[in-house]
Amino acid sequence: MRKLALAWAVLGMAVWVSAGSVEDAARREQERRKKLVEAQGKQSHVIDAEIVRTATPPDPRARPVATEAPEATPAESEAEPELDDSARRKKDEARWRQRVAAAKERIEYAQKQVDWAEKLWLGFGDTIVDTKGKVIAESPADVEKLRVQARAELAASHANLERVLEEGRRAGVPAGWLD
Repeated sequence: MRKLALAWAVLGMAVWVSAGSVEDAARREQERRKKLVEAQGKQSHVIDAEIVRTATPPDPRARPVATEAPEATPAESEAEPELDDSARRKKDEARWRQRVAAAKERIEYAQKQVDWAEKLWLGFGDTIVDTKGKVIAESPADVEKLRVQARAELAASHANLERVLEEGRRAGVPAGWLD
């Protein structure tokens, strides 16, 4: 009985001591966070300097918009002089190579977006802004949304390339033009 009472006393004292230390640790952490927010001011725009230097998101205006060469309208076709086979073949080759190159550029751009989004990290009280000061993400959910969007764009870019290649195969385009 004496051993049992002694065990309960030691256990009770350990719980009382650990509760106090946890409470103190929580209070210290709360004070630290409060000081951090006060030191940064109301707008806490914090970006890892290495990410800004190496992984600034590509400019959306620089993104290749046209993934296909515009088709000639009947009026334009009639206006062109009759081309011989070699000239028509060169024109077709240039058009197909341009379509494939544009699709590959879109994939490259989307991959850069994914790489940039994967490097993002948002700490407590941090906000991610672009170079113009526009808020990009204020919470981890916003960062994850950016990642999902970047991955979706990459998947769509790959699908677009596959579609262009399939169109070329169905049209009987030589494989060398689709590289």
